[in-house]
Amino acid sequence: MNFEKTGEVKKIWYDGRMQKFEVYEIPLNKLIYNKYNGRIKSLVKSYESSNDRLLDPQNEKDKQIIESYLYDSAINRNEKTIQSLNDYGQQEMGIVTSDLIVIDGNRRSSLLNKLYRINEKINYFKAIILPNKLSDNKLEIIKLETNYQMGVDNKVEYKPIEKYLRCQELVYEYKLPIHDVAKLMSEKDSRIIQWLDILKLMEEYLNYLNSSNVYTRLEKKEGHFVDLFNYLKKHNSLGRDTTVLKETYFDYIRLGVAGSRIRILGNPRNSMSIFSKTDYWEDFYTNHCSIKDTFEEPLFTTLKSKYPEKSNEQIFNKLDQDFKNVLGNNLIDNLTAGEIFIKQLTERKNTIKKLTNFSGYLKYFESTENTLSDKAEILVLLEDIIKNATYLKSSI
Repeated sequence: MNFEKTGEVKKIWYDGRMQKFEVYEIPLNKLIYNKYNGRIKSLVKSYESSNDRLLDPQNEKDKQIIESYLYDSAINRNEKTIQSLNDYGQQEMGIVTSDLIVIDGNRRSSLLNKLYRINEKINYFKAIILPNKLSDNKLEIIKLETNYQMGVDNKVEYKPIEKYLRCQELVYEYKLPIHDVAKLMSEKDSRIIQWLDILKLMEEYLNYLNSSNVYTRLEKKEGHFVDLFNYLKKHNSLGRDTTVLKETYFDYIRLGVAGSRIRILGNPRNSMSIFSKTDYWEDFYTNHCSIKDTFEEPLFTTLKSKYPEKSNEQIFNKLDQDFKNVLGNNLIDNLTAGEIFIKQLTERKNTIKKLTNFSGYLKYFESTENTLSDKAEILVLLEDIIKNATYLKSSI
């Protein structure tokens, strides 16, 4: 490969040591996008799962799909980056394998391609070339990519799901020790373990919706799963079967109810959650199931046959929207009833606490330290309390 050298040198930690590599000007049409790079892996895996085929980065149509994913991954930053590339050229060097698969710089190279189509000013990508093909030293190259993209201050923030998928890949596919993965991602070992467990919960949710590996259905839902993971862990430690709690929580996640609201389902703090109140939970869950029984959801394949012109993403969105349209109001009404029940319990608990505190205050009340007006006001309040207490007692 006779590419032009720029005269620049880039130092990177590769294959267990710090190495210097010369920078080359590589024609844009020679580059191959890394479709499983950490920025867009969830989107690519979702597409491949939904369409039952693999994307080929060397196929022109598939290349355009990958470019659209790269663009959408940092849509708010792209115009500024394009302007900078146009005005000043490429400032940060990329990294490619010897077979020209882009390891670091997929987004930048895609924007250069976009720029080239507009004015043909720049038709090359500046990058160092690793001595290995991706297939020859895959783990080392993935470790390099992870360290560059997720182990330092990110150039552009990645979607939350990508860090979970990268951990899964390194630990389960490449059998890398947890400690090594944590070091690559600049995290503690315990955080990596937690991410792997949360991803298992996310994948349970996707299986629950009959959409295994369609990770796009997890967008903007990370907080829900972090909460649910912690609640399940606490309830399980108390010996409770949490299967129905988990599935009920999944339904409300699907409805798009804010995490701050559905926490009341399972938050074990002070035992003030619907699930913690066994008798009430049985009625709540029975009602929940009765509502769901009124709706028979069609299969994805059925809708796909009915609407062949719609994309897979549109089909999944329709399934979710139909679920919300038919069941949403009734499921949320059931949740609201639960919220009212917990609020009443909380108010009752607070009332008892206040009465207890007031009783203690009266016990040590010193008339010499209080004015006559204070004493008179307290006596009036006591008379009112006695009247209400007498009525309450007679009604029991």
